[in-house]
Amino acid sequence: MHPSTPIRWAPARAGHDPGTDHHVPTITGVYNGATVALTPISSSQVLGIVPAGTVTDFESNVPASSCLNGASLDVYDNVDGKAVAEAVTPTDCIAQDFQLPS
Repeated sequence: MHPSTPIRWAPARAGHDPGTDHHVPTITGVYNGATVALTPISSSQVLGIVPAGTVTDFESNVPASSCLNGASLDVYDNVDGKAVAEAVTPTDCIAQDFQLPS
């Protein structure tokens, strides 16, 4: 570029912050009528003994769990008092536990 050539800047898109173009992993489901965030946890942290309902409409943009999109998962009250949704093979595509918010 020649030193006297003016630089033309494109206007920023409304509502767009170029510093935040990061893939944010999200895993959600519907529990008791509300959409909740689900956190993957190791199955060694789970001893679910009391059925506590069902998470429906599972949605994830995380490749490892996106095969569950649209699934329903059983929820159990864990011994630590926190609810956990369980994906179990071979019924589900992966074996993974997800903690529900307190």
